[in-house]
Amino acid sequence: DGLAVGGLDGKILVLDPQSRDEARATPLYGHRGRVTALHWLKRPGGERLLSVGEDGTLRSWDYLRRSDELATVGFDTFIADAAWSPVARKMAVLLAGDELRILDGDTWNSEWSEPLPTPLRPRTPFARSRIAWSGALRS
Repeated sequence: DGLAVGGLDGKILVLDPQSRDEARATPLYGHRGRVTALHWLKRPGGERLLSVGEDGTLRSWDYLRRSDELATVGFDTFIADAAWSPVARKMAVLLAGDELRILDGDTWNSEWSEPLPTPLRPRTPFARSRIAWSGALRS
């Protein structure tokens, strides 16, 4: 098991909680500014880490022991949250501009995009909202 920690400087550390202080991999660099969210994807043959940055990028990391970045997807607005689908190779991205996008997990192309409904209270954007996939629903 690994523990990922995102920093204010954009650096991500992957730690081994068993040894408490020994890094499991070299630091992951890529974000310019604060890391705002981290999500693990367990999959056959390994694991993948998703990081969301204040710089408007979503980054996917594979081979964490070598610090390889698999992909970077840039957005022109703040990413409020992102989540891997538990049943398909897709990713949901919630943009602070009140939009939900579904990305193909292999190509990172947008499969569809949907503006969110107007918030109940005016001037209450979805900037601090969260999203979650259900494993029971099929896409």
